[in-house]
Amino acid sequence: MIVAGDETVGRLCLDRTAATWRIVDVALLPEAQGRGVGGAAIRLVLEEAAAAEAGIDLMVGHDNPRAEALYRRLGFVDAIAASATHRRLIWSSRPG
Repeated sequence: MIVAGDETVGRLCLDRTAATWRIVDVALLPEAQGRGVGGAAIRLVLEEAAAAEAGIDLMVGHDNPRAEALYRRLGFVDAIAASATHRRLIWSSRPG
């Protein structure tokens, strides 16, 4: 659950069962969007992944440019795999 103040404002589903963790789903209530809440939650995941020396991947819809822009600001880059509806992005704590 993603909590801001005393309110639950969203969810982040994370699969840590492989060397590369997968962000399965991120969803925020409309009133929490655009306020930095989602970015803060993802930054916490990136910190945990870096400490565990894990990479992260996720899928983002072509129809969600705001989310894609956020992921790119956080250091995600294109992976080879993509589909007609989604782009796969990856993040690594290791330089290069």
